[in-house]
Amino acid sequence: MDGKPMADVTQTKYQFRLGLALLDIGSIRYKNASSWTVQPRTGTLQQAAVQPPKTPTEVRNAVAQSLGVLPEGSIGDLTHKLPQTFSVQADAQLGKGWFFGAAWWKPTTADAAAQHRAELITFGPRYESAGSEFSVTGNYWQPLGKFSVGTHVRVGLFTVGTDNLLGFFSDNGLSAHVFAGVALPIGARRPPDRDGDYVSNRRDRCPDLAGIWMFQGCPDTDRDGIQDKDDACPQDAGPAETKGCPDADKDGIFDKNDACPNEAGPARFNGCPDTDNDGIANNDDECPTVAGVPALGGCPDRDQDGLRDSQDACPTEAGLKELDGCALKALEPLPAANLSAAESALLDQLNRRWLLGPKKDDDAIGNLKTYLSANPKRVVVLEFSGSDQEPLVRVANLFKEELGTAFGDTKRFRFSVAVRSGTAAGLRVSFKDE
Repeated sequence: MDGKPMADVTQTKYQFRLGLALLDIGSIRYKNASSWTVQPRTGTLQQAAVQPPKTPTEVRNAVAQSLGVLPEGSIGDLTHKLPQTFSVQADAQLGKGWFFGAAWWKPTTADAAAQHRAELITFGPRYESAGSEFSVTGNYWQPLGKFSVGTHVRVGLFTVGTDNLLGFFSDNGLSAHVFAGVALPIGARRPPDRDGDYVSNRRDRCPDLAGIWMFQGCPDTDRDGIQDKDDACPQDAGPAETKGCPDADKDGIFDKNDACPNEAGPARFNGCPDTDNDGIANNDDECPTVAGVPALGGCPDRDQDGLRDSQDACPTEAGLKELDGCALKALEPLPAANLSAAESALLDQLNRRWLLGPKKDDDAIGNLKTYLSANPKRVVVLEFSGSDQEPLVRVANLFKEELGTAFGDTKRFRFSVAVRSGTAAGLRVSFKDE
């Protein structure tokens, strides 16, 4: 209690106890006492003749009259020795508040004129608790050869008992005594401790919150040496330099606010590192060790065609998603028939620049619009061929969508898909009249 070990006065600490005592050493002096003696004589002395309130002289005269003899003696100071007695006590704790005790009282005064105490042996069980106590004892009075049963009860501070319980109900040749007492504990009570934290109420700065002595009864929940009122993280242990908050990776960001508490990182990424320095924190980066772009979750796209390198069949060459990142191949142009040089140049431009789709080249779209406006009977033929039909169909649909957006519709366009085994996906653009 209050930072010091204290004995609990409500608990018995010993297992076995032995006591020795010498009682009633000395004498008692009576003033103006009468001392009379008579020689042995047969006769009858009536009790009423010597009962109080007779004076000593009247008692002497009654003896003289009844026995026919004059007592000899005097009136004055008289000293008698006290009933000096040697005592041995033994007590053993049996457990759970139960004890067994025994004692022996042996008178040591041989003076016939002294006061006397009978030799006594007593033994029996006893139960003790903080609030109550009782016992039952057997008592053997050796000079008299008598046996009695005694008992005592304590409730709180008050005790009452007797050494001859049966003597109150029958004449067993022994006097029936009653004893009583009041215990007044002085400095033997447990200090009040309302919150049970072993800091007494009078010294507890937080009497309604269990705490520790270091902070005079105020709590330090996480046991980090910083009391809760000064601890920015009272539930998690941390050093004083971070106001009691843990920072496992030492990056200056408290673990409770750190998205990556075990990896050091800057505040702009909430404590997470950016290993590849691509501006995307590792916890949001799907490729944390290789620099990439945000649109692809931090993964690289070297050819910048919108596909991650890991998903791109042609990672160093821009291509179409419909062809897993590869571009269309330019198919061999058809033999020119009645085409002007300008028409041939336009077809060459379309066959080269549309390998990544029409919307990649606004210049080609503009030239084609001018050409179709000047030649209303001409249509544009787009032929897709390759060994795999499914991606070719996806590419053809892509072209239909992009050309339809650029021209408003696809009435001036014709699309065809041809499967040719062993060949890469390719495109050929031509004109024809309709």
